[in-house]
Amino acid sequence: MIWESAYWKEELFRQAEYLRRRRHQKKWSERSLARLEKTVMIGFYAVRKLLEAKRLSDAIGRLRLNVVKYGPTGKRGTFMNWHRADELYFLDKPIDTQLALEQVSNIFIHSYAFLPVHNENDGLEALLVNSDKTRTAALFRIDIDEVIQVFSLIAADDPQESQMVFDDKKGDYKVSLW
Repeated sequence: MIWESAYWKEELFRQAEYLRRRRHQKKWSERSLARLEKTVMIGFYAVRKLLEAKRLSDAIGRLRLNVVKYGPTGKRGTFMNWHRADELYFLDKPIDTQLALEQVSNIFIHSYAFLPVHNENDGLEALLVNSDKTRTAALFRIDIDEVIQVFSLIAADDPQESQMVFDDKKGDYKVSLW
């Protein structure tokens, strides 16, 4: 359980700033790619923990993120070929969709494929990702600006009021924050 969310949110703010600076990075070493993956994965872990601990407003909990979905080609992704997105997914057939914040968090936390997408200037544009559970169904593209916006929004979220009602069925309280 998270007692004080401010420390988690401060870190999310720093992660958003780090990602903001990476949008224009031109050279990508293995170290910087690893730090990118670690920053995003740990950031979404913090998001999920804050959601589960009821430390975010209900409005944040209802967020849906814009993503692009690519369907599988039928070739199975494995430990040895997970990085060959062009062979495993129909990248020429994008499907615009939205996913719940919690679902996106889980996909990043349990990522199977994690591939940065660079623009023509080698700056960071988006991330291609799927999880161990979604890898046979789809690959998702999420713009880095969307990730930055989510981390920044959550870092700034400061609910001022709450309502707690005991739910006999759950045996626990239903918490609403705004």
